[in-house]
Amino acid sequence: MRNVWIRRLAGLRRGLAAGLLLPAFSCGVNGDSSSSTSDQVDEAWRRYRLGQYEGAATLFEELALDDVELAESYGGLGWSRLHLLNPAGARQAFQSSLVGDADWLDSRAGELFALRDAGAAADVLLGRARSMLQAGPAWRFQHEQSVDWQDVQVLTAQVFYYTQHFDSCLSHCLAVDNSIALTRVDTLSWQGAPTFEAALLREVERLGEWV
Repeated sequence: MRNVWIRRLAGLRRGLAAGLLLPAFSCGVNGDSSSSTSDQVDEAWRRYRLGQYEGAATLFEELALDDVELAESYGGLGWSRLHLLNPAGARQAFQSSLVGDADWLDSRAGELFALRDAGAAADVLLGRARSMLQAGPAWRFQHEQSVDWQDVQVLTAQVFYYTQHFDSCLSHCLAVDNSIALTRVDTLSWQGAPTFEAALLREVERLGEWV
């Protein structure tokens, strides 16, 4: 079961399969002029979608250093580093991305996940999550469709649970799954029945696995 406090992104455990890494991008960022900027960025995202995060990170970093599509290149570098379990490096990349486009939701969400994985303070996470949900209530990461606004809601629920704001936690759980039938009245801590807090934790854990 995943640690529900430092919950990784959906699909994070997809390792790099042996032998699947693509050979180095044959043209290189400074190579054949016939290879357009768009082609280079597309190639980096293709590696990302295939789970080739090291190769994607290398190419995104080369593009960023060459001032190519800075917001997107640094954003791609950040997401690649998240999958490579480098939250500090990911956050640095997302911050550089947001200098180029402060409103890019993919990088705002990525920075939030990087902060979570780095163990940022609860108030910082809640502030960023609230801002993200306000700006993109239906956000979905365009390069990894399994990552979306529900991950932000679950992250928020986790933070509220571990800071013992249980009613707020339940509210964010319900935002993801409104079929949850859980109230304090239903979970009185007597005659072996689970406490509200224990039952809520099970829902938080379930949603952490589900989204």
